[in-house]
Amino acid sequence: THAETMAGQHLSGAESSRWWRDQARAFWRNHPFTATMLTAKKGLLFWNHRDVDDLRLVEQFRLLTGRFPIPPWPDFLPIGLLGLIGLSLVRNENRMRVMVLAGMLGLILFFITARYRLTFAPVLLAMGAAAVSQRMAARQYRSLAVCTVLAALVAWLPFTIPSQASVDAYNASLQLLQQNQLEAAEAILAPALSADPDNPNLNHALGSLRFQQERYTEAAAAFQRCADREPNHPNARFNQGLSLARAGLLCEGLAALRAIPNPSDKEADLLEALAQHCDG
Repeated sequence: THAETMAGQHLSGAESSRWWRDQARAFWRNHPFTATMLTAKKGLLFWNHRDVDDLRLVEQFRLLTGRFPIPPWPDFLPIGLLGLIGLSLVRNENRMRVMVLAGMLGLILFFITARYRLTFAPVLLAMGAAAVSQRMAARQYRSLAVCTVLAALVAWLPFTIPSQASVDAYNASLQLLQQNQLEAAEAILAPALSADPDNPNLNHALGSLRFQQERYTEAAAAFQRCADREPNHPNARFNQGLSLARAGLLCEGLAALRAIPNPSDKEADLLEALAQHCDG
């Protein structure tokens, strides 16, 4: 995980949660204005038409199969649009308003992504339908039209979302490596590394691919690039040392392992075995 990578060691679930909590507190303390603006942006993203799947399942499926057999869908737009209309115009439904606003505030603490937002879809759609019905029955077309335009502006606000192409390629290649589909994994990694050659995770995946192909020297070089670009990566140095040892370069493997600041039991065992050969 990212927390383990940054901490440079394996973390339990509780330790990972504490790491993220400490990072959030430090960010608010050191950058209060930026943190406030980002929180406001997350509030707007709750209603935005763009649907970002934090698990990246759709993108990975497209990478793995080259297609996605689902008709085009306008993402979150109809849900966000009706939800905003309902929040603004629905009558005698304050409990639903409180439910939506409390849920939105709670969600802002985490991620504004597809699987979290969709839990609110039934309430948002119901509120919107109720508001539209009430205004149409009362012939209050002007207020409904004005609110619809304003809601559309909020729901259609253009936000720049950083490219996740490297993340998608990394996750898809790992799935293929686990299935021993080495040629397919290389077909995904090659263009991804061409576009983002310094990405540590892509280099680590390439190292895993070369290791499975028993091209140990190339695997070690890829793991070294990963470790050079992400010194806290929890596995890169160990995998580099193991690859060098498999290539017969035992002392070079020992040097790589000695760069690990706090070796785990597994790392210490390999380090000791190589030290007996090189130092003894």
